[in-house]
Amino acid sequence: MKSMIVAETRRSTRKKEMLNSSIRSQPSSYSKSIHH
Repeated sequence: MKSMIVAETRRSTRKKEMLNSSIRSQPSSYSKSIHH
């Protein structure tokens, strides 16, 4: 049970990191989407 939770946490963390990297690579489009 605990291992499943750990795996899920790792997956969500990796998703966040991927999101952050994509935001960093294209900040202009990200800020545009925020303002809309």
